[in-house]
Amino acid sequence: MPHPWKATEHNVDLYAAFMGLYRATDDPLWRERAMSAKRFLRTMWDEPRGLFWTGTTNDGITVNRRP
Repeated sequence: MPHPWKATEHNVDLYAAFMGLYRATDDPLWRERAMSAKRFLRTMWDEPRGLFWTGTTNDGITVNRRP
């Protein structure tokens, strides 16, 4: 069953894994997936506070500002 929310920590792991697969295979699909995870991470970064938010709420869009 899919979960609608997104987690920052999962996307950190996905970015690292997908970039590793891209380097190992040279398959651009893995780089595309890594860049998707990276884009999500950038949306979770709060520059003024110097922190990453935990992810999204159950709608998959709204930033979850609660730890």
